Amino acid sequence: MNLVFDANALIAYLSNEEGADVTEGLLMDRGNVCFVHALNLCEVYYEARRAGGEDRAQAALAELDRSAGRT
Repeated sequence: MNLVFDANALIAYLSNEEGADVTEGLLMDRGNVCFVHALNLCEVYYEARRAGGEDRAQAALAELDRSAGRT
């Protein structure tokens, strides 16, 4: 299934907020093809950087890469 994620779902996943388990299940399902628009990814990066600095923002992007099976 093709899925498009918005920033809120990804932020919830990375922050282990309500709904994180649903997003995780969708990301980890190798039958899904996951997409995110660049602007939404920028919002995820911005929120992580605001909350924890540059290292946290880079770690958030790396986590999404790992979850999508890219690394």
